[in-house]
Amino acid sequence: MKAGDRGFAGERIDRARELVLRSAQSETGYPWQIGSRYYVQVCQNWARTRLADPATGDAAVREMVRLVGFCRTDERDSLPEALSLLGLALFRLGRYEQAIAPLQEAARELTGGISLIRRNTVVGTLIAAFDALRRGEEVERWVDELEPGDELLDRLLAERS
Repeated sequence: MKAGDRGFAGERIDRARELVLRSAQSETGYPWQIGSRYYVQVCQNWARTRLADPATGDAAVREMVRLVGFCRTDERDSLPEALSLLGLALFRLGRYEQAIAPLQEAARELTGGISLIRRNTVVGTLIAAFDALRRGEEVERWVDELEPGDELLDRLLAERS
């Protein structure tokens, strides 16, 4: 995938997604909780292979919309990550207004521990979306939401002074 061969990576990820879901649903496979988490990871990786290319970006968005729905009902622990990736996919396609709602929900869901690092990434993407839409008040509001000591926050504060 890192070598840029999305075709090969996509094929492998498609196959992994199929196998994990089938295994998660069988009596001899993973318990559903374990299988559903693997399934989410595989689907997210599938979407990530398509994010960089505008020609496949819409497929990534459709996959993430579907996956967010799955996470809401079957894998709540994975919801913030799925929302984050959906927001990022929309942002990368220049659909800034649509990116805001999933990013805001992800930011609300991400709290404590390692999630704070991920939360700052989500908030940074929100700031960029609001900036692209020329909504300065929202930019300022979300800059205040960044966690102290973060590299992104330090750069933003330096630029503002």
